[in-house]
Amino acid sequence: MKFQHLGKPISKQRHRFARGFVYDPQTRVKNIMKRAFAEQFRSQGYLKALEGPIAVDVDIRHQIPASWPKKRKIAVLEGSENFVITKPDVDNIVKFYFDVLNKIAYDDDCQIVQLTSQMRYSNEAGVIITLFPVEDEGFLEKIRGVFQKYINPFGGYNEQQ
Repeated sequence: MKFQHLGKPISKQRHRFARGFVYDPQTRVKNIMKRAFAEQFRSQGYLKALEGPIAVDVDIRHQIPASWPKKRKIAVLEGSENFVITKPDVDNIVKFYFDVLNKIAYDDDCQIVQLTSQMRYSNEAGVIITLFPVEDEGFLEKIRGVFQKYINPFGGYNEQQ
C-alpha cells in the first residue's frame, strides 16, 4: 500500500493554548490530507484498514534550494551531499503523516513495528509512504535491500556509512 503527497513535506506542530483552550493548529491541513489519502487508499482497492503489525518506509524529498550554485545542485542530484540536515526534523514529518493515516490505513499508529525513513534533496518535493503487513511472506525480502548495507551477516552492524 502506497501513499503519496506532492509538495513541501509537512511537519507536526505542537498544540496551542489560547483563552483557556487547547487546539490543534493543523486541523484543517490534516482533514485535507485525510481526504486525499482516503481517496488514494480506495483507488488502490483497499476497503478496510490494515490489521496487525505493520512495517513502514517513508521517503521524504525536499526541493533543492534555488539559491544554491549549479555545481552544488548537480552534486546533490548525483548522490553526494544528498541528505537533508536542516529543519524540519524527520521525526516530526513522520509523526504528521502517521497521524493523518490513523483510521485510514491502520486503526492506530501503535501497529507500526518497523520504520525506515530517509530525507533527501530532489527536483520535486514530496513524501512517499509505503506500508507492508508484517505477516506478509515476502516482508523480509522487501526490507532486506534497505538494511543490506548496514547488517552484518555474522550479527551486529557494519561500521560503514
